[in-house]
Amino acid sequence: MMYRLLIIGLSVLLFNSNAWSQEQDEDGIGAFAFGAKGGFTLASQAWNKIQMTPIISYHGDLFVEWMGGWKTKAKGPKMRYGFQAQLGYHRKGSAWGRAFQNNITPNIFHNIGLAVLGKGYFQTGKFSPYYGIGLRMDYTVKSQLVTPQYIAAVRKITYGIWFGGGIEWHTGEKSPLDLVLEVSVSPDIGPQIEAPPVDASNSGMIDYLGNPVSLPAQKVFNIIFEVSLGVKLVPSRGVEYEYIDD
Repeated sequence: MMYRLLIIGLSVLLFNSNAWSQEQDEDGIGAFAFGAKGGFTLASQAWNKIQMTPIISYHGDLFVEWMGGWKTKAKGPKMRYGFQAQLGYHRKGSAWGRAFQNNITPNIFHNIGLAVLGKGYFQTGKFSPYYGIGLRMDYTVKSQLVTPQYIAAVRKITYGIWFGGGIEWHTGEKSPLDLVLEVSVSPDIGPQIEAPPVDASNSGMIDYLGNPVSLPAQKVFNIIFEVSLGVKLVPSRGVEYEYIDD
C-alpha cells in the first residue's frame, strides 16, 4: 500500500511538473537554497501490527534544495517544482504504558536519516505553501530497549516514505531569508526490529508466578509525525542579472 502511495504521489508530481513546463515561464533562472529545521516529534511503533503508546520526541535536519523558476497559467497562482535532500537526527520509538504519563518505559532509537524529496510550491504574496513526497533511509546509531533480548535483532538500516507540506514566509523581496513551518508523516517500509521467537529457557523473562515465559517473533515498524520550524537561505534572491549581447 505504501509503495502504491509513493508511486502515485511521484507520478502526479512529475506529470504536473511536465505540464507546467509547457506554460509561460515567469522566472526561468531557478534557485539554489539551503537551511536547517527541527522541532517536535510524535513517535510510535507497530509491534506485530499492534500499535504501541506514542512518545513525545524531537528531531533536526540540514537541507539543500534546487527550485525551478516560477510558472503560471491563465488562471491560478504561480507555481514551481523543486528537489530537496535532507540529513538529520530523528529520535524514534514507542512505550509500554499509558500515553503521556511519567511512568511509561520507552523504547528509544537514535537514528540518522537521509531523505530525497520532490516538492511543489504555490506563490501567494509573501507566502509559499508547498507539498512534498519522497524516500528516506535511516541508520540506527544507538537503541535503548525495554526488552534487551531484542537488541541483537535491531536493524541498523531502515527505510520508508516521507510526505508532508508546509508554508514559507519570504521576509523581504530582496531578502535571502525565508522562515519555514512544516508538518510531515514518515512511516517505515522496512522494519526497525525483525526477531525470531525466543523460547522460555533463553528469554530471561518471567510471569507474575515466577515461571519463565517465551517471547514471540517480532516485526517492528516506526511511524513518526513531525512539526518543524526552520530557516531557509536563497543566496541568489535580490541579485540582478545583466545580459550582454554579443
